[in-house]
Amino acid sequence: MTTPRPRLLSPYPGAKNPKDYPVHDGGRYDCWLAPFAGCGEQESWLVQRYPGLPIVVSDSDFLVRATWEAWHRPRLRKETAALVQAWQQRIERNPEEAFAELAELASFYYRPAHQIEYNPVLVPTVSILLRRLTFGGVIRLNAKGVLNVGLSQDKLQSFLNGWEFTWPAPPKSLKVFGDWSGVTDWIDGVDGVEAIAIVDPPYCAGTTDAYANAGGDAAMALDCIEALLASGNVTRIVAFNYWGEMADDADTPTEYPICDAMQMLAHRHGVEAHLSHLGTLATMNKGAGKTAVHRFEGVWEIGGKRMYGSRPIVKPDATQYEQMAFA
Repeated sequence: MTTPRPRLLSPYPGAKNPKDYPVHDGGRYDCWLAPFAGCGEQESWLVQRYPGLPIVVSDSDFLVRATWEAWHRPRLRKETAALVQAWQQRIERNPEEAFAELAELASFYYRPAHQIEYNPVLVPTVSILLRRLTFGGVIRLNAKGVLNVGLSQDKLQSFLNGWEFTWPAPPKSLKVFGDWSGVTDWIDGVDGVEAIAIVDPPYCAGTTDAYANAGGDAAMALDCIEALLASGNVTRIVAFNYWGEMADDADTPTEYPICDAMQMLAHRHGVEAHLSHLGTLATMNKGAGKTAVHRFEGVWEIGGKRMYGSRPIVKPDATQYEQMAFA
């Protein structure tokens, strides 16, 4: 069973479906940059439509990065798919026991000392399967450095009802770095190219632990965009983040400082940055002592063809709450 939305990891928090979040504008580019790689949904789409376009990515999550490495190597793709299938049979026999072992393996490989020499087939297998079996695909460490994931019974039922892992078609050329600066340093060191970049970091003011524990902050997003602009080799940047918030008793959204900072960046580098409002991404649970805060997602386009237009902001219904919307 092939997913209609091919990607390396599914589900994944903050995944950007190209149908709803277009980035490539049909222009002629020499390479594609993704300093915050994530699940690879944009890149899986890209390989189908622009198969010769080199892809350069980075991700600080070791389990994510290992999956990207396996995607690009034929032997690892084949062996990982086989191991996923073998683990699938173990999960069907004893879900709780198999899940506990997967979680233990993830905790083991999240320790830097165990990443120097690792099993390049086992690690992506663990990453792929854990995300299929946890709520929202979140398997990051918590604030104390502990992997406290749980088996989702809803996800397990879906898993047992005919789920089958399939790799998306691989890119012909792929570079993978461990930090966003690896991508910006790389593009800064090449000459005579015109690159397109998607900047989709953990959002700088997350409404849930999934984002907060990922270490998202405005400086990380802004520093990355500045480095891309400074290289002189990136002719289109599409960046996503929160642009504002609204409390229950507010009449209009309050902008985050990132809005002014993006305008300053654009002015400093002599480019135009267009902000389009994408509406509410998620809301917080309303509990005792809490005020519901609705945060709004935005997209900044620099260079290329504008794919978004400003959309009206409508205050969400304050009587409905959900923890987070996952793609």
